[in-house]
Order: sequence, then C-alpha cells, then structure tokens
Amino acid sequence: MLKKPCPWCNQKVSNFQVGNRPRQGKPRWYQLSNIQVCPFCSQPIRKTGKGWLGLLGFMPAFVGLTAQAHLGKDVVNVSPWMPLLYACMFAGFLVVVGFTRWGKASD
Repeated sequence: MLKKPCPWCNQKVSNFQVGNRPRQGKPRWYQLSNIQVCPFCSQPIRKTGKGWLGLLGFMPAFVGLTAQAHLGKDVVNVSPWMPLLYACMFAGFLVVVGFTRWGKASD
C-alpha cells in the first residue's frame, strides 16, 4: 500500500502499520471506542482528504454486483454495461488510495 506522511512526525506510514488504542475519554455515540495511532510517535491520526469521494464511483457498481451475486440472477439487465461498472469500481478504488491522506485527530 502507498505510504503517506504522518502529520505529527512526518514519517511515512501505511495502512498496515497503523496501530490503535482506547480513547482517553468516553466516545460519543458515532465514534468507535478505539482510535488509530501512528506507530512512530503514538499520536492519534485519521484519514482525511477528498479521496473518500472516490467511493461515489465505487459504491453503485459494488452494490449492483453484490446484489446480483446474492440473488443469483440479474437484478437489472446491465450486461452491456458491465465493463463500465468494473472501470468505475477500479477508478474509484484508485482515487481513494491515491488522494486519501493522514490528518491529525483529537482524542
């Protein structure tokens, strides 16, 4: 995976290196009980950036293909459009991976 610099210490960190620890305070209802931390400086980090907008291209194709796989038949007859759906999924994945950055998080 691509390594992005940590906003606290500027060390290159990949998704696989990030650790987690419990939050210091009580999490709100929409927060998880653990927070991601940099493996080098142990400061809290989160994913930021406009890369998450790539999911808009990824999700419709993913939902359509998943529904087709679970139901065992074409929900919508999109067979001529399948290469375009696969291209949207691949492009959305590349946008998410390429443009998502690490940002400072509060604990």
